Amino acid sequence: MNCFNHPDKPAIGFCKSCCRGLCADCAATVPNGLACRNTCEDRVNFINQIIDNNQKVISAANVQVRSSGMFIFLLGIAFCLFGFLPLLISGNTGTLFMGILGLIFAAYGAFRLLRKSQYYPTTK
Repeated sequence: MNCFNHPDKPAIGFCKSCCRGLCADCAATVPNGLACRNTCEDRVNFINQIIDNNQKVISAANVQVRSSGMFIFLLGIAFCLFGFLPLLISGNTGTLFMGILGLIFAAYGAFRLLRKSQYYPTTK
């Protein structure tokens, strides 16, 4: 493949923004790629910034999934206690629905906690 701007020169890589083939004279080295010199450098730097920010968001989302799973699990345990404890102590069946709901919450919370990851792991 040859350079987009200089068809007689071989391309050394592609611009990360416009995907055009670039020769050594047209290519500007930017972090994690190449860019068209004086044309796409700012855009490629912005793309790299977006990628870095996405990794932070994914990391925060994984923490949120784990913490919400823990909250739902603990809520289920609390519902089970308040639902089944009166049934065991006094035979009162009025709180049976709360206990069953607690089992559902606890099972769903445990399921969320035992999953490996909701989102792809970060590389940094």
